[in-house]
Amino acid sequence: MNRILLFMFAFLLVNISFAQSKFDNKPYVEGEMLVQMEPNANIYDVIKKFPTHLGLEVVEELSAPMRVWLVKYDQQVSSAIAIQQLLYDDAQITLSEYNYYVEMRETPNDTQLGQQWHHVNTGQTGGTADADIDSDLAWDITTGGSTATGDDIVVCIIEGANLDHDDLRANRWMNPGEIAGNGIDDDGNGYVDDIMGWNPGGNNGTVGYGTNSGATSHGTSCVGMFAAIGDNNLGVVGANWNLKVMVVTYANTTQSAVISAYTYPLIQRQRWNNSNGAQGALVVATSASWGIDGANPDNYPLWCNFYDTLGFYGIINIGATTNSNLNVDVSGDMPTACSSPYMVGVGRTDHNDNTAGGYGVTTIALGAPGINVRTTANNNGYTTTTGTSFACPLTAGVVGLAYSIPCESFINFVKTDPQGGADLVLQALLEGVDQKSQLATRFITGGRLNARNTLDSLMSYSCNLSNCSTPNGIALANVSENAASLSWNANNEAENFVLNYREVGTATWTEEIVAGTSFAFSGLTECTAYEYYLSAACGEEVSSNTTIYSFTTQGCGACLDLVYCDGASTDANQNLFAVTRPAGIADNYTFQAPSVWGANLQNTYAAGEMVLVSDGTAADSLGCNALVNGVDVSGKIAVVYRGTCEFGNKALNAQNAGAIGVIVINNAAGTMDMAAGTNGASVTIPVAMISNTNGAILKAQLDAGQTVRGILGTKRDWINTVNVGAFSHTSGNDNGYAHHVDAGTIELNQDTEIAYTFSSGYQTQAYETQFRAWVDFDQSGDFDDTELVVTQSEPAFGSATGTFNIGSAPLGSTRMRVVMSYVGPGQTALPSSCTQFSFGEVEDFCVEIMENAGTNSVAEIGDANIKLFPNPAKDILTISNASELAVVIEIMDLTGRVVESSQMNPGMNQLHVDRLATGTFIYRLTSLNGEVVKTGKLQIAR
Repeated sequence: MNRILLFMFAFLLVNISFAQSKFDNKPYVEGEMLVQMEPNANIYDVIKKFPTHLGLEVVEELSAPMRVWLVKYDQQVSSAIAIQQLLYDDAQITLSEYNYYVEMRETPNDTQLGQQWHHVNTGQTGGTADADIDSDLAWDITTGGSTATGDDIVVCIIEGANLDHDDLRANRWMNPGEIAGNGIDDDGNGYVDDIMGWNPGGNNGTVGYGTNSGATSHGTSCVGMFAAIGDNNLGVVGANWNLKVMVVTYANTTQSAVISAYTYPLIQRQRWNNSNGAQGALVVATSASWGIDGANPDNYPLWCNFYDTLGFYGIINIGATTNSNLNVDVSGDMPTACSSPYMVGVGRTDHNDNTAGGYGVTTIALGAPGINVRTTANNNGYTTTTGTSFACPLTAGVVGLAYSIPCESFINFVKTDPQGGADLVLQALLEGVDQKSQLATRFITGGRLNARNTLDSLMSYSCNLSNCSTPNGIALANVSENAASLSWNANNEAENFVLNYREVGTATWTEEIVAGTSFAFSGLTECTAYEYYLSAACGEEVSSNTTIYSFTTQGCGACLDLVYCDGASTDANQNLFAVTRPAGIADNYTFQAPSVWGANLQNTYAAGEMVLVSDGTAADSLGCNALVNGVDVSGKIAVVYRGTCEFGNKALNAQNAGAIGVIVINNAAGTMDMAAGTNGASVTIPVAMISNTNGAILKAQLDAGQTVRGILGTKRDWINTVNVGAFSHTSGNDNGYAHHVDAGTIELNQDTEIAYTFSSGYQTQAYETQFRAWVDFDQSGDFDDTELVVTQSEPAFGSATGTFNIGSAPLGSTRMRVVMSYVGPGQTALPSSCTQFSFGEVEDFCVEIMENAGTNSVAEIGDANIKLFPNPAKDILTISNASELAVVIEIMDLTGRVVESSQMNPGMNQLHVDRLATGTFIYRLTSLNGEVVKTGKLQIAR
């Protein structure tokens, strides 16, 4: 059916008039910038184009669906506004923004009332009887929790919350596809051990309990407003009695953290939509009780645009506007002033329907009870509290309640049109407010939230939706060279189904009328891509079309036709502290890092030997004074005891001695915050505090004279380039796995020495990796031990170079798998070709095994035929190849690390060397067989 137009959205789409500056006068992280890339653009290639003196580096990917990255630059060299403009000017960058800090909407508690008047206002002293949201009347229809077809409804709070409360625990969302504590991304959603949600700040699934999860009393009170358990003879009740709560928290309050946080519910809803509910979660709303007072949304397009994307997949986002008495239309606010219809700004009202705090007739959609409301609190208690922070989740709870109306036609429509379903709920939410004269000049709708009206409005136009819904549950099977089988779910109202399909790239669709719920494709062409879509016909009514699906027939060769094992790295940023010895210290465990000084553990990495400090005093291991064993500490991770001196000072003493990181052993009783200290702002190396138990084990080994190596910070690396014979491909970070079908085919000649160079890329700091590679010689779909062609003998920095020979392997198409893995603390064994592992990457390539094409020898090439100029070079190095054969050039720094590698074909070739530092390098030219043709020195001068 056609999308129902929302007349109320005309209000939400009004643009706000602000000064058109790209900069908002709000605090931001200096030296950092957020960028959004064009589709298929490689951020690493783009960043390499900029002058090296600017120090532009990629920090991390914040959101893969939105193509948003965090980059850093040298703030001592360039201003933020200059860097922003420079990035804007690149055609492959869509947006560049400051990484603004975000504030919690915290307000003091006001304990005037002890009852939940916001649900039912009878008996409220001095209150207006109809100032509540009519929850009791709404509960006559539904108490929430699941859809008419039995699907769990999920609302995501973007804030830490303690769900171990007796009145919340049973309403926790639990990820059915994940196994707790096994360190594996079991459901393949890109998140490891995300049992109840995600903690982007800690890069782990530790949410829902206590302070280690980032839980706050504020967040716990917010959850109680929409999901406190009902009818359990205990405490309070939320807008829903049984709603499932997903928690996404974060450790720092910046715009980059916001983007990362919203990405988790987005991915889970995408997976639910795409699998007909078999994977992910039916996230219908998010609740955000935080933001930036007085912020101009024009300066936050990435953030504001994200709500359109969330809405497209069916997620309505509720935001608490400012608690300050501000006209948001004039002053601005983030995120509630965003113009996206899928960001619903909410103000607070009291038991007389008066409002306080932020308002705006073109920005803030409605009011909701948020003054002296009763809800859950930490420590298994309850509280009466005030703020837009609590009006916001109450509204999100009503959105969740709306999805539980007893109308199967509505949820069937949601499954086929997630955005259309969200539009219907939004229309009902805004139409359903209680109009109040005192709110007419305060909010877009001029009213206050009403749960019963929302349900009545939604049911009036969604319970009568036709059951001629779009087909779902579509499954393709038995794909062969010339045929395939298609099936889909039955639809009781459908008399038949209409299937349209065609070969990709052709203009004409073939239409088939199908009486059942399956169809057999026949007469297809081998190794050809096809696309198709379906609709249902119910008498004279026809449903909307499904999305267009595609498949490729068999006959493309073993590389594409065979199903290979799923070896891959789950290589996400992972905070860790790890040591090679002693074995008594776990490889990964929770530790405390300073939040206001020192290198951010998400953005840094230090590895090396650990050394106990000495400052020459009676308490020498406290490191409170300048170190006397600086020679021993330099280049290593310093170990200090907690003691009584300020952490920032002792960390600076270690840094001044040349330490690359600091580990503080918490040997004193009680807790102690790692405050800034007098010199904390000058500390740039990573610092963390570990428990006294682990520290005692570490100290004992150091005292015994054993060498203990450790890792502190964040580890991430990937396969950057793959050069095999004449084939060369640079991919950058593929987040653990990629099959580079579009990169072309690697041609391997029988009985020939084939040269290869595999190089790694990394986040913030290089570390030792090992490469392995397999070629499926027998084209069986398996990589066995006899097909291992490359195995790097020892971990090394940067690259692996050598040759291999496939002998007389059968001719034809097959697959090559390249695996790069970190081996050391945290991962002690090389993974096999099919292992799911951490810290590294896997890449697959299509291979064509061919007859021996010739010797490609040094004599045939001749070193006189190869010339390099200019030397010294500045930005471009030209290689003239007068022979008829290709060669491979490798440029190495003076440590022997390969920094550039590329194939030089006959004729004139150009190599970009602008990213290389000024100085001396070594070049080596080899034949495709790996024989050295020519070597020499290369000077880079600017």
